[in-house]
Amino acid sequence: MPTKPAKYGIKLRMCCDADTKYVYNASIYCGKEDPNEATCKDLGGKFIHQLIEPLHCEGCNITMDNYFTSLALARDLLKVKKATLVVTIPSNRVELPNEFVAPAGRELYSSLVGFNETGDSSFISYKCKENKVVVILSTMHLSDITFGKEPKKTARSHQLLYHDQRRSGLCRPDDRNLQL
Repeated sequence: MPTKPAKYGIKLRMCCDADTKYVYNASIYCGKEDPNEATCKDLGGKFIHQLIEPLHCEGCNITMDNYFTSLALARDLLKVKKATLVVTIPSNRVELPNEFVAPAGRELYSSLVGFNETGDSSFISYKCKENKVVVILSTMHLSDITFGKEPKKTARSHQLLYHDQRRSGLCRPDDRNLQL
């Protein structure tokens, strides 16, 4: 990658507490485990499950890098581990409607809110720049999406503010961490 300071490096994935910064679990990514192994469809989900396997996550909220995020993983964590998710989701995911990812025709600093037909997740699309939209996936905030009373530029939803607060729990310049 041309923007990286070094050509080679070690990819470390960690599961940490957002408040105390305690590292619960970590793994070093060394590439494919078995070269003959078939390509894994949900590689992010595989890493997340490996990191949280030793933990009792019931009632916890998980915040992770958007590299790992998918609606299927969010539903699986809610069903199997009874853990909620508040994460940004990349705009190229197939589960997102076009209205949520297209910045054209939307007012700057506007938000769109959508709920899944199964009632297990919500999406918030926030236009933060002229040509950029941030989409938040939440299995924690399912009914009341509320917005602050700040001026228009900073009137973001409480879910987006919650996500930003959780993400800033760890100082991480380039690694991909999972926070509980």
